[in-house]
Amino acid sequence: MMLAQDFNGALPILEDAYGVLAGTGAIAEAYTAYNLAFTRFALGSCDDVLELLDRSEAVQGKRKEISRLRKGAEKQCA
Repeated sequence: MMLAQDFNGALPILEDAYGVLAGTGAIAEAYTAYNLAFTRFALGSCDDVLELLDRSEAVQGKRKEISRLRKGAEKQCA
């Protein structure tokens, strides 16, 4: 859905998935946190975007994708 830019369709699926994965420390949690942050930001929402990016980075380490999204979110959501 994200690849097709159907962010409205992806949002509830990602929110459900993150609800299950949050706190597990699994790589799936990191990817889901990033995808949820990306989707919310793409929809014009700042809700927990920076916190989700922090969690994704805590699990998987520094990644250019996270840094890029964080930079945009900090400009618009700060």
